[in-house]
Amino acid sequence: MNVSCLYPGWDCLHVGLSLNQMNVYLQRPSLDGVCPSCSHSSERIHSYYWRTLTDTPMGERAVILHLRCRKFFCRQQACSQRIFTERHPAWCHPYARKTNRLRSFLTKLAFSLAAEAASRLAPFYGVRVSADTFLALVRSEPLRAFQAPTVIGLDDWAMKKGHQYGTLICDLETKRPIGLFAGRTTEAVKAWLAPYPSIRMVTRDGSREYAKAITEARPDALQITDRWHLFHHVSRSIDHWLKRVFPGKGTISVLIASSTSTASDPTSRPLTEKEEQKWQVIQQVQAQHRQGISISRISRELSLDRKTVRKYCSLRTPMSHARHRSHSVEPYRSVILPLVKKGVSATHIFTVIQALGYQKSFSTLKDFLARVRASPAGHTSPHVFPLSRNRLHTYLWSPSALSSQEAAAVNVLEDQHPSLREVKVLVETFQQRMQHRTDWPSFEAWVQQAAQSSIPEMQNVSTYLISDWKAVANAYHFPWSNGLVEGHVNRIKVIKRQMYGRANVDLLRQKVLYTWPKV
Repeated sequence: MNVSCLYPGWDCLHVGLSLNQMNVYLQRPSLDGVCPSCSHSSERIHSYYWRTLTDTPMGERAVILHLRCRKFFCRQQACSQRIFTERHPAWCHPYARKTNRLRSFLTKLAFSLAAEAASRLAPFYGVRVSADTFLALVRSEPLRAFQAPTVIGLDDWAMKKGHQYGTLICDLETKRPIGLFAGRTTEAVKAWLAPYPSIRMVTRDGSREYAKAITEARPDALQITDRWHLFHHVSRSIDHWLKRVFPGKGTISVLIASSTSTASDPTSRPLTEKEEQKWQVIQQVQAQHRQGISISRISRELSLDRKTVRKYCSLRTPMSHARHRSHSVEPYRSVILPLVKKGVSATHIFTVIQALGYQKSFSTLKDFLARVRASPAGHTSPHVFPLSRNRLHTYLWSPSALSSQEAAAVNVLEDQHPSLREVKVLVETFQQRMQHRTDWPSFEAWVQQAAQSSIPEMQNVSTYLISDWKAVANAYHFPWSNGLVEGHVNRIKVIKRQMYGRANVDLLRQKVLYTWPKV
């Protein structure tokens, strides 16, 4: 079998085939070797020896190369090395047991998968490699150098959520990650930024530590806060406002039908024993918070989550968990009432609402019709519509996303809570200003409007924007954002999950910063 075309520059001595393996015996046709110490050639042979290498498989057969190598005498008197072996840098490294192309393939496999998964997959490619070897390949791979960056983005990533964090830095112009290290402190970020005076712009989130580090290390660089984080801050403030105004499990019971109907008021009935106990805990939390005790300390003393403590601090009325059941035919009330007034039979009404998606039984419809016909003539009994806080949150950002019944429930709530309309106007204006970003004075006017509003949460948004005003202004005027960095943070999460969360920072750095060669 002639395999010379597969190994140019070598003479094939013999090829041995077995069921799962092919052994190829090769030697160099050249007569001399080059000393690695003095770079002079020599033709004086000292001895021969066989060197064994594993090559990429051929079909389903593993390929083992047996190289007949030579040792030479170095004839240069000034050279410190008297005997040397011939080198084959194009095929393998000194002391290597695998060819360069097999090592390259295994390296790509190591960067694509976790070490254990790569170790299980490798035998299907005709080579058996341990997980430790794959880890060694990842750690030994040199990272490609990068040019001095001018526009970078940085964000934190969780090594252990809630306990340990690291920092990721990306070049926004080349769209490559260029730095990853443990910690997100001012000192750690300053140490990374110090060697790069070329940096002119930095995108970041609202972190005070990052802002301080950038100011101290690169005071001439423009800081740009990420626009997504501005939207997120407004959204979170709205969520806090909804929980304060509509406390409870997350569902708002709204009475809809007559003009005199009102939403259920949790204070219109006496508190249950459990609700009274919870209200006492809430009052205790608020009393400690007024005394200046930190939220973390209150959380530890009362065994409450910090988010729960924050929510309790903002409550003004007891939390009510009253539930109102809604009849399964209620969504079709607007269709049924005109038919009932016309004297249409129950069977026909059943056929009509079935075409609209009604899936309950005929007897359920008859029960509902009996209630409607038993009510006084011309009177529409109010019905309870459950509207979740999440849907109300959706309405504030996108009013067209609600169904007709949800929109009717929101109209009732707007009549009872005028602040809901105020929040809606503020959110809608904020969206318009940030999406178009063409009229900076109008955005400044919006910040003042939010500061003067009657809603504490929107006042907090205004305070937050003013505290980072220069970075917010740069975000308004420049196109850069942290979207690329957030994408690579998600990539870190995927890599960590592949490795069951056991990857050290040095291993994650190699995997995240590794640049795949172009094909």
